[in-house]
Amino acid sequence: MKKIYFILFAALIFAGCSGDSDENPTPSCGGISTFNLVQQTETLRFTYTGNTDVSYYEISYFETGNAYAPDNGNKFNTTNPNELSKKINELSVNFNANYSFFIRTVCSSGETSDWKGPVILSIEPYCDGPRDLRVDGFLDSTFMWESSFNNESSYYEVEYGLEGFQLGQGTTLTTNYSNTSAMVLQKDKVYDFYVRAKCAGTLGWSSWSGPVSRVSPINQNICSAPISAAGNIESYSGSYTYVRMVWQTNGNMNSDFEFVIVSKGYGPETGTARLFNPYLGWPVTSIPTYGQYDFYVRTVCANGSKTAWFGPTPLDY
Repeated sequence: MKKIYFILFAALIFAGCSGDSDENPTPSCGGISTFNLVQQTETLRFTYTGNTDVSYYEISYFETGNAYAPDNGNKFNTTNPNELSKKINELSVNFNANYSFFIRTVCSSGETSDWKGPVILSIEPYCDGPRDLRVDGFLDSTFMWESSFNNESSYYEVEYGLEGFQLGQGTTLTTNYSNTSAMVLQKDKVYDFYVRAKCAGTLGWSSWSGPVSRVSPINQNICSAPISAAGNIESYSGSYTYVRMVWQTNGNMNSDFEFVIVSKGYGPETGTARLFNPYLGWPVTSIPTYGQYDFYVRTVCANGSKTAWFGPTPLDY
C-alpha cells in the first residue's frame, strides 16, 4: 500500500512541474547567424541569415565611439529575407565617419533575438543624385529638380524620351541649372525624364534620378513654321503708321525668327529679312500710311536651318 501511495505522489509532482513549464515557455526566437555590410557607391548592401520564424528584421546604427547600446541607436526595419539595399542619403550619416551596425530578428511571437554585431563601416564620399524631381508649367514643360544635400554639382545631364524608353536610348542635353525647358516634345505624347549630376572634384557622375512623367500640352521646341500672323496698329505719325507685328507658333517661341515686309503682291525674297526673337517683345515697324504691303515670317531652327515662310499677311492701312 505504501508503494502505491508513493507512485501517486510522484505522479502528482510530475504533473505539477509540467503545468508550470507550460505557463512559462522558453523564448524561441532564434538570432542572426551571419551579418555583413558593404558600401556600393550611394547604397549600403546588407546580407544576413536568421531563423525561419521571422516577422521582420530590425537594424540599428550609430556613429562608432558614441556610448550607445543598439537599443538606443537609429533604427529601421525590413521584411526582406537575406539581403537589403539601402540608400545612404536615407540614413542621415556623415562622410568619412565610422558607423556601427547591428541586426536582430523580431519573430512572429513578438519576441526579439539578441543583437548581432557590430559591423563597423566608414562611409565614403560619393556623388549623390538630384532629388525632388518634377515637371511643371502651364503651357511649356519645365523639368526641375533639387541638388543633392551632400555634394556640389558642376552641371547636370538630362535624358528624356517617350514613356517607357530605356536609359541610353533617349535624347540627352546638359545644363548648368537645376531646370530646363529645352526638350523637344510633341503635343499629347507622354514623356519620361531622368537627370544625373556631375559632381565637383573627383567624385564623377551620380546615378540617374527618375523617371518623372508628363503629357506635353503643346508641340514644344519643334522647329516648324508659324501658323498665324497679324499687324496691329500702334500709332500714327504724319505719313507713317507704326505697326506691331505678332505671330503664333507651333510650340517654339524660344526660337529666332526672320520677318520681312514687301510691297503687296511681291514674294519675301524681294525684301530684306530681319532677325528677331519674340522674348524681346514683338517688333514694331513703320510703313507709309495708305500703302499696301505684305508681311512674311519664318522660324530659324536651332541648327541654323529655316522653315518655309508664313504669309502673306496683308498690311493695308
